[in-house]
Amino acid sequence: MRELRILKRGSPSSVDHDWDRLYKIGGFCFILIGIWYVFANFWGFIEGIPSPGFATPPVATASQYFNILGSYPTASILFYSGYSAADLLLFPAILALYFALKGVGRNLTLLAMALAGVWGIVDLGVTEFNSLVLVSLAQSYNAATDAATKATYLAASNYALGAIPIATFYSYFIGSVAFLLVSLVMFRGVFRFITAPVGIVANGLGIVVAFVLFDSADLSSLIVPTLMIYGFWNILVGAQLYRLGHRSTLSTPP
Repeated sequence: MRELRILKRGSPSSVDHDWDRLYKIGGFCFILIGIWYVFANFWGFIEGIPSPGFATPPVATASQYFNILGSYPTASILFYSGYSAADLLLFPAILALYFALKGVGRNLTLLAMALAGVWGIVDLGVTEFNSLVLVSLAQSYNAATDAATKATYLAASNYALGAIPIATFYSYFIGSVAFLLVSLVMFRGVFRFITAPVGIVANGLGIVVAFVLFDSADLSSLIVPTLMIYGFWNILVGAQLYRLGHRSTLSTPP
């Protein structure tokens, strides 16, 4: 409760500028993540490629999912590989965010970054890995010419199709809770004011969208707009982190 009571306007002087280079690197990572989320979800929406982790609820059967991926073999590999790269960029990004915010909410920020790290590991190790496995199986499935071979590839996909939605629920829920806590800390004034409310909207929606596994009919339409807003928030956070990395240099007399 003590951490929640300190959510008042803070001072940028609370930022430890010994980590300026890390802020620049982390800010650049956040910007790349944000650009990818905005681009990839627009691209996926136009092309009809399901977002990672939401293969099963919006797409009725494994064969329909395989047919979608098989229709865009190169795009599917790039699409899911891009999300894997975004997960790798997350780790230096959240490390930089922790050092930027620890002066105004150390304990709450530490908890949030730990949750974000768990999300990144689960998303990379389960969701994205199995998404790429499904892309490979889908290409083999669509190249097969007889029903028996196709049935073999469908059977091989059962584990991945079963694991991905469950892992996605936990990773989206945990990740959204983590960055919702971060957004609350941001109200202390280290970042510009708009970053906090956009983060609350993006990650609040992320918590709701996590439950698409249980209510796909009503919630699946929120997936793309939620991820687009989340991408925009990442760009805002990245720009602010990068700005913090320049602040001490700019404020020092020549």
